[in-house]
Amino acid sequence: MRFHGSFPLRRRALATVVAAAFLIAGAARPARAQRYSIRDLGTLGGTFDQPLGINAAGQVVGNSNLTGDQFYHAVLFTAGPPTDLGAFGGNLSTARAINDSGQIAGFAYTTGDQNVHAFLYDGGAMKDLGAFGAIGPLNSSALAINNAGQIVGWAGLPNGAAHAFLYQNGKMQDLGTLGGASSQATGINQAGVICGQSVARGGTTAPAFLYRSGVMTPLGTFGGPQSYAAAINDSDQVVGWADTSTDEHAFLYTGGRMQDLGTLGGTTSRADGINNAGQIVGAATPASMMTPHAFLWENGIMKDLNALIPADSGWFLDEADNLNAAGQIVGTGFFQGAERSFLLTPVTP
Repeated sequence: MRFHGSFPLRRRALATVVAAAFLIAGAARPARAQRYSIRDLGTLGGTFDQPLGINAAGQVVGNSNLTGDQFYHAVLFTAGPPTDLGAFGGNLSTARAINDSGQIAGFAYTTGDQNVHAFLYDGGAMKDLGAFGAIGPLNSSALAINNAGQIVGWAGLPNGAAHAFLYQNGKMQDLGTLGGASSQATGINQAGVICGQSVARGGTTAPAFLYRSGVMTPLGTFGGPQSYAAAINDSDQVVGWADTSTDEHAFLYTGGRMQDLGTLGGTTSRADGINNAGQIVGAATPASMMTPHAFLWENGIMKDLNALIPADSGWFLDEADNLNAAGQIVGTGFFQGAERSFLLTPVTP
């Protein structure tokens, strides 16, 4: 059973090969009407990075390969060169989210890369959040933060399981599970409502959940064994992806119902981010293609983001990871055949 988001997100080699072949072959692309400008976010010296969070000011966080591509560090992307946020003595770290005050949540490896610990980066320093009060051999990961500084993620238990947590006022609270072995919290809105995933004992099912006022509620699936909640907005709308009988489709959970967002004509899709205007971003496969395309879903329609950038940009966008209230979108793709990360900014008509 997959336990999404537990460790740093690194893209599949198959997707890289297929996307590169797509570019080399000059495959047909959708007709374009420019809606966004696009900017390369840069790296920490390596050849690949991945943006995962963006705040209202357009500050972006994620991870970036270092020179030589052997290791990667949590990174803050601003208008200037990317900033290396470091690690806890290890070689690997990832920033997952940033709030409007510039506080950053993520996870970093300890010396020797033996363990991974959740962190809060604030005031230029990385604070170890521990694992339910224990800073030691247990693992933990911070996956989201709101403007009040509340942080959610997962933390290890002595029995080897992991539980979703809420970190606030210097303490880590165990949110429990839906009666299973493990859980993780993946998103939190400004009111403190949380979304995540809970894995059953034996790993046979793993439904997404909504946690509100101390109650964890399963969101269901599209007929398959699991679903994953990736993000939540201030209207308690949740997005992610859920198994059908054969594939996985992006969903929007609103008003107590899970809505299938469909695909771009292919078989699979996943939603990764939602803002308060109800705009959703993610990745979906077009008809007859294995390579995903980044999408924007709004007003009931899923749009290929490749059709909304300048036709001569040299970019192919295969994944949109997040967006902010202004509609700026971050994600990954290929620029002139090389893997890169991007920031899309709406163009004023």
